[in-house]
Amino acid sequence: MAALQDVWRLEPDGVLAAEIGGFRLVVKKPETAGALVRFLVLRGAADGASIIGSGTEADVRSAMQTASRMAARLTVWERTRFAATANHPSR
Repeated sequence: MAALQDVWRLEPDGVLAAEIGGFRLVVKKPETAGALVRFLVLRGAADGASIIGSGTEADVRSAMQTASRMAARLTVWERTRFAATANHPSR
């Protein structure tokens, strides 16, 4: 978990953020105690980012882990997809 925590930083607006595999991960702490923690996986610049995935978890640590896993899977999927299209160009 230490390596995971090393990539996360606290933003001025209070969200936790990380850049992993070309994706921006955002975890928003709940405003009320006991509420679910929202996470987002984004692609693109902050001003023109697209939501690639999102979800909720019971706590901040779980949200960070789930967002990181989602980004890792998307990175592998993109590499696999790119390799497949590079090996089989369209006619």
